[in-house]
Amino acid sequence: MPLRGRKGSEFDGGLCVPWIASWPRTIPAGVECATRPVTSICFRLLLAVGGVKAPDRALDGIDLLPVFKDPAAEVAKRTLFWHLPAYSAFNEPSVIARKGDWKMIRRLHRDETLLFQTGDDIGEAHDRTSLNAPIAESLQCEAGQWLDDLDAPRMRPNPEYRRR
Repeated sequence: MPLRGRKGSEFDGGLCVPWIASWPRTIPAGVECATRPVTSICFRLLLAVGGVKAPDRALDGIDLLPVFKDPAAEVAKRTLFWHLPAYSAFNEPSVIARKGDWKMIRRLHRDETLLFQTGDDIGEAHDRTSLNAPIAESLQCEAGQWLDDLDAPRMRPNPEYRRR
């Protein structure tokens, strides 16, 4: 498989997992959609499907129901974010931002930033941070603002952590 990482990791092998949706008489059968859904943005979709009003607080996400009903529907272009604040067997604590083909991974416990141009480096083999520092910095700022807007919990370094 050309993607780096595995399910649950901060690399596309862990983040790019296909979705399958079935909802008779609502979602057309046998249709493929190229819109990139992100699990963290699905809360608004679930609210829409359930007919529930969103709580009165900051929420990430968009309602993808129009895309599920009509795969040709356009979703507003936006930066996608992932926040993995804890140590796990799959990932290092990190915040990730993707804007188009640019993907930034900020590893929180190492104070390290990685930048990939996934359009021509699907395997995320070449860190482009030093060649494209302004892009990495911009994505880092966007990710920080996103975390602030959502009042997301921040990771606490574990000095005892040793990756196996």
